[in-house]
Amino acid sequence: MRLVARCRPRALVCAQAQLVVLVSGCSSWKVQLAPPPEVIAKQHPPKLRVTKTDHSEVVFENPEIRGDTLIEVPTPSSRGAVAPASRPIPLADITRVAVRGRDEGKTFLLVIGSLAVVGGVLYAVAYSAATSSGN
Repeated sequence: MRLVARCRPRALVCAQAQLVVLVSGCSSWKVQLAPPPEVIAKQHPPKLRVTKTDHSEVVFENPEIRGDTLIEVPTPSSRGAVAPASRPIPLADITRVAVRGRDEGKTFLLVIGSLAVVGGVLYAVAYSAATSSGN
């Protein structure tokens, strides 16, 4: 049982660290029903996935509307270099837009699954320690 007592603090720290990571959540693209100018004005998304009339998809970082065109405002990277902007797209060529959003269902399943794995590992360690100390 001493082995279990020594492993328990480490396992709890690992479980807590994993839970912190998992609580940040899963995200997925959420299609927006509003037109692109309204989505950008109201939500100010850092990224916007655009589906064009030819069914191709482009992800814009820091999207902005200028006139009747969607553009990407380049931002400096951590090294000071400016990332190249994607090509401007006329609003008439956009069929739909999507923004990243939290997916509570996926997050819940991920947390429950991870807790089950951690519980199984703790049980296996405790069972192993109990059977080896009995010999």
